Amino acid sequence: MFTAEGPKRVKYLTTLFHPSRISPLSFDIDFVLTFGRGRFKMIKKSIKFTSVNEIKDFVNITMTQPFDIDLIAGRYVADAKSILSVFGLDLDSEVTLGIHATEEEAAAYLAKIAKYLA
Repeated sequence: MFTAEGPKRVKYLTTLFHPSRISPLSFDIDFVLTFGRGRFKMIKKSIKFTSVNEIKDFVNITMTQPFDIDLIAGRYVADAKSILSVFGLDLDSEVTLGIHATEEEAAAYLAKIAKYLA
């Protein structure tokens, strides 16, 4: 059910966020991650899997981490804590691991997954 103010508000919001009013911005993704999360910066490492069991072990280790971890394969980015997302990537080639954590947290995590690093 619409109130008397409902349609006016929708019109105002569409005018406010109309694409002609938004100027294109360019920025560095590392800046956004550092600025947006304060103390975090994305740390990138190459990773390679040779079997399905390695992927399962990797995801089990990754799920225990309190910070965000991504796998980047070409133009696709997947959540490394989701086994379905990881299996959706092309894992025949080298994949980039993106860790959104402090240097100390990332070092401890990388020690746990050292056998998978390329």
